[in-house]
Amino acid sequence: MKLIKIAIVFSFCFILNLQSESILIKAAKNEMNRSMQELGKLPNAPYYIAYSVSDIKKVALTSSFGKIESSNSDLSRIFDIDLRVGTYQFDNTHIIRGNPFDFSGGGGFTELPMEDNETAIRNIIWQTTDRQYKSAIERLEKAQTNQKVKVDEEDKSADMSKEKPVIYTGSKPKLNYDKSKIEDMLRRLSARFAKENWLYDGSVNFNAEEIEKTFINTEGSELVYGEAYVRMFVYAKTKSDDGMSLPLYKSYFSYSVDGLPKEEQIAKDIDELIDLLKKLRNAPLMTTFTGPAILSGEASGVFFHEIFGHRVEGHREKDPNSSQTFKQSIDKKIFPEFISVTFDPTIKVLKNREISGFYEYDDEGVKGQKVNTVENGIFKNFLMSRSPIDKFNVSNGHGRKQAGYKAVSRQSNLVVISSF
Repeated sequence: MKLIKIAIVFSFCFILNLQSESILIKAAKNEMNRSMQELGKLPNAPYYIAYSVSDIKKVALTSSFGKIESSNSDLSRIFDIDLRVGTYQFDNTHIIRGNPFDFSGGGGFTELPMEDNETAIRNIIWQTTDRQYKSAIERLEKAQTNQKVKVDEEDKSADMSKEKPVIYTGSKPKLNYDKSKIEDMLRRLSARFAKENWLYDGSVNFNAEEIEKTFINTEGSELVYGEAYVRMFVYAKTKSDDGMSLPLYKSYFSYSVDGLPKEEQIAKDIDELIDLLKKLRNAPLMTTFTGPAILSGEASGVFFHEIFGHRVEGHREKDPNSSQTFKQSIDKKIFPEFISVTFDPTIKVLKNREISGFYEYDDEGVKGQKVNTVENGIFKNFLMSRSPIDKFNVSNGHGRKQAGYKAVSRQSNLVVISSF
């Protein structure tokens, strides 16, 4: 009976939030206008402010060896701000060279009341804006001083690109599922691990998340849209006779509960996981090897993501502490001519499989765009946020962020194409 009550209250709160969404936007707009008017009277007035609010509904369930270990539900409303003083060319986000302790990733996030009370929301937004403004002024002064005492910068591009404002209202997807049925499925699946007494861990996790995003800025952008997804993780661990820890896992992703694999398929995957762990547990220790390696499946995807993908994230090319691997590679051959690489956030399904790198707009209010980074082996483009680099002055919709941090360029769906 207790679980039923929680479910009813949880659903009601989220529906209430959606119905009174305009109060949130009204409060944010009024406070943004007030802040620009009042702070505009000061010597170092903000030239740009963006407010982001994420209404998040989470459900997390975990079952281990046939028993439910945890069952948690959570509602939160996260407020984040990007406030800039100076100019588009030079502002408080400018890199301070020679300072490895410059922790300028962001000013942290603030939680807003779930209840749509305009006065309460505006009070918190005002306090956060005031705090961020003072921090921005302090950092701008440090950046200006740093520029004066250092040699001229190699990359003289602006600190922020100018983009057209966007007005967009998208869909608000909602996940439909029976929590008790999900828990029963998790019990049955994790119970398959209980048959093996040599396993130290055998668990199945279910995570569902619905997010409604609101984004406004002083350039005139206003976006309201939703995201929803489900993830499941199967995890098992044992040890070999010499004490080596042997963990294995398998993950599943979908934009709906119905999009996940059937229980029978997950059960089959668990049995295969157990069989592989049994073989690893009894396998001889691998000896040192020097030579070629052939990567396939998920391993090859991770390789491209880590070795190539992060190195084409544009903001890294401006940071002297970053590798800048491809800074001098534009229009040069870096791969065999039969290989092309794209990053495409507009793809939601590829070969009948839902993929998690899909999004409509990035976290700076710029529409997600397909980017051809390599064409027939020739390097062509970087993934760009609103932080320009030399010869790449605008965003291509890859500005992503965690709450409390500034947006930087990040990968979307990485697609490697071979014409061989």
